[in-house]
Amino acid sequence: MALDGLAIAALSAELKEKLTGGRVDKIYQPDRDEIFMHIRQPGETLYLVLSAHPQFARVHLIPEVAKENPAAPPAFCMLLRKHLERGRILRVEQPGLERILHLHVESVDEVGERAEKVLIAELMGKHSNIILIDASSGAIFDGIKRVTAEVNRYREVLPGVKYLPPPGQGKANPLETDTEYFRKVLLLAAAQAPAARAIADSFQGVSPQIGREVLARAGLPPDLSRRELDEGQIPRLWGAFKAMVDTVKARRFSPVIYLDEEGQPSDFSAIVLVLYAGGRSQPVPSISAALESYYARRDRQQRLQSAQMGLLRVVDTHLERSRRKLQRQTETMETAASAEDLRIRGELITANIFRLKKGLPSFSAENFYGQGEIQVVLDPRLTPAENAQSCFKRYNKAKKSLVATRLQVAATREEISYLEQVKTSIQNALTPADLNEIREELAAEGYLRGRNRGGHSKKTSKGGVAQPLRFTSSDGMPILVGRNNRQNDQLTLRTAFANDLWLHTKEIPGSHVIVRTGTAAEVPPETLKEAAMLAAYYSQARASSQVPVDYTLRKHVRKPADARPGMVIYDHQHTIYVTPDAGVVARLAREPSPKDPVLS
Repeated sequence: MALDGLAIAALSAELKEKLTGGRVDKIYQPDRDEIFMHIRQPGETLYLVLSAHPQFARVHLIPEVAKENPAAPPAFCMLLRKHLERGRILRVEQPGLERILHLHVESVDEVGERAEKVLIAELMGKHSNIILIDASSGAIFDGIKRVTAEVNRYREVLPGVKYLPPPGQGKANPLETDTEYFRKVLLLAAAQAPAARAIADSFQGVSPQIGREVLARAGLPPDLSRRELDEGQIPRLWGAFKAMVDTVKARRFSPVIYLDEEGQPSDFSAIVLVLYAGGRSQPVPSISAALESYYARRDRQQRLQSAQMGLLRVVDTHLERSRRKLQRQTETMETAASAEDLRIRGELITANIFRLKKGLPSFSAENFYGQGEIQVVLDPRLTPAENAQSCFKRYNKAKKSLVATRLQVAATREEISYLEQVKTSIQNALTPADLNEIREELAAEGYLRGRNRGGHSKKTSKGGVAQPLRFTSSDGMPILVGRNNRQNDQLTLRTAFANDLWLHTKEIPGSHVIVRTGTAAEVPPETLKEAAMLAAYYSQARASSQVPVDYTLRKHVRKPADARPGMVIYDHQHTIYVTPDAGVVARLAREPSPKDPVLS
């Protein structure tokens, strides 16, 4: 369901009750389109989120602020701190049933006098914005998204410009309408138009879903068209519509979330919907709780995917460069490898020098190496001795080049293997913290701006390396899975014991997997199979079948000097073939235990 005027009316009522009189304590901006506010009330601190995200624009209370505050706050955040921190919230308003909220705050200005500011949240999809204005003059201090005349000729959102509300669409305020206007709206609608759409297009804050709900409450098919609507049915529709409007006027909201087959929130509403009668639903104590339940997971997933795409672009760019470099190096190596012909030519010229003269373009000679008679090409400008010296000189240069190129090819192949491993880690990342570790690793390796390989950044993650994924086998043995190269190093080289079992997909980028053996003499076959399945699932071969997985004791795994993060060598290995199964992975998953090792 869209965050329509009805839901915002419920939200306005809740925020008016909860926030009025509160003091703005702290303001954060962890993302470019999202603001968090700490608001102090007697005996408690409330947390408010305001988002202008194009897909997940919203305002509501949250249990806590889970996102990390950036080291350098953006300019808009600094502006809000300057004008709103330590200010008192006077009131929360919603103009009509528009998708707009006004947060009025009284604070002390630069000259020590009290002044009223208005923080406006316009919750309108891709046009969403958060704007701070002066209440007396209407002048804009700034917006979280600036809008110039080139983008919107009707109104600008720029510092110093007078604030104009979003342009009206000629819709009536449902709180002030009457039966005659409602009847006229339906009678004048296009015959082929759905009746629900006609209602939504004519009244502020009414979404198409609420329009369908009106029809359902009137006992009519929700998808009924205007042509199919009998004029005698309009009073029934008006009765259902007016009852919903009266609910808004009386603030009799009943927030609820609706669940899909997996038990995840699929929709929400400020009132119980007849449309979803018979479906799985769950009442919640407030509209904020409904919005948090519905939007939070979607917002996290979308932002995670966006961050993943950004890192994948970086890695793919470097992978493409490395592959092109490998192709050039391979061609150079093949050319150098053919330099043996130069040595043979030089020896043949030397052996036949007694019968050669300067200016001769070529000569025939018996090849010492069993290839019969061959034609040897000469440079007519050089003497026979100079021709021989030229061949030997070019041969020695090519031979040296071959040694260097082989080293370069090995280094480039190692880099490609490393980048493919990083790419797999990005694709398998589950949280922003996972991606932050990968981002720091790429910066440390010189693939991102911030520091060069082997250097140190100005800011490091708090709390060390995040913990690995944890699973329990059918035999009760703990299985740990690294989620990125830093975790792989930490897990394999510091956390695992010598006799723990180590697994990794054979010649395929993927996670390091450790089976904690404890006092067990050997790993049971079922546990081995399950651990191998985890190694295959958290690898580049997740969608493949019969994936080869190597396993050996941890004591047979070592890290070469100067190797990149996550890169190890091993021996004494055996190989098992498994097909990844998401159902088995879900069954093995478990929550971390207090006794689990902490990676730091």
